[in-house]
This record gives sequence, structure tokens and C-alpha cells, in this order.
Amino acid sequence: MAVEWLWSRIDRGLGAVTVAAGAVLGSQIAPLIAQYLARTGDRIAKAQAQVLAIQSSLKFQVMSETVRGELANDAARELSAGRAIHDPIAAANLFTKPFSLWRNGDVSTVDLTVASFVPALPTTPEAITYTVVGVALGFLAYEILRWPVMIVLTGPPKRRFPRKG
Repeated sequence: MAVEWLWSRIDRGLGAVTVAAGAVLGSQIAPLIAQYLARTGDRIAKAQAQVLAIQSSLKFQVMSETVRGELANDAARELSAGRAIHDPIAAANLFTKPFSLWRNGDVSTVDLTVASFVPALPTTPEAITYTVVGVALGFLAYEILRWPVMIVLTGPPKRRFPRKG
């Protein structure tokens, strides 16, 4: 009897920890995506400023046409690369945004974003939705992992009522 009580408490505690971990991880998806988009938005803004400077700045106007053309091509390439890693994620809807980041995100930019990540409370509807999904996934993961362990530890389910007959 005492062993069953102990296993019940351990089961509830591990379940609560797993669900809470899912909630915490889910709640940080929206801030991570927002910080990634801010970082890539800065990259796009710098590239746009460079393109504009090459087109209109006197400093670039005095350069030879070949050098200015190469610089303009490099700036345009940087701008298109920045848009390629920013726009698909920014245009994705609520449920596809994490998958879009996973598929279209630049690995080095994601790494830099994670390295300088600042956790945030889930205050937006998007972040709250990810938190609820994280709770559900945490509960599902715990139940999937719990099921075989409980069968091994407690044995097959026992009948509560004796057989008639």
C-alpha cells in the first residue's frame, strides 16, 4: 500500500514537471521567433541602406563603373539573402511559423539568436497559444513515456471485480 502511494506521488510529480517543461519551452517559441525576425530585419535594413548609398552617395559615384557595379551586385545579393531568410518566416501563420523557422531559417543566425536569447513572458496571443500547445505536447510526451514504464513496474492491469461463474 505504501509503495503504491509512493509510486502515485512520483508519477504525479514527474507528470507535473514534464508538463511544466513543455509549457516553458512552448512559451519561449514566440520570443525566439521575434528576436530572430528582428535580427534578420536589421540585416535587411543594412543591406537596403547599402544599396541606397551605392546608388546615390557621392563617395560611390566617383568610383569606376566596374567597382561600383560589383559593390551594387554584392549589396543586392545580401539584400536578397536577407529577405530569403526573413520573409518566409514573417509571412507564415501562427501554426506554421515554428516550422518555417526550422525549414527556412539561417542556421548561423538562429545560433546567434539562441546565444543572445532573452526569455520573455508569454503576453501575446501567439505566445499563449504556443504555451498551451507546449502543455499539451508535454502531457502527451509524459503519457507516452509513462505507459511502458508503468507496465514494467506495476505489471499488467489487475481486475477489480472477481469473475463470476
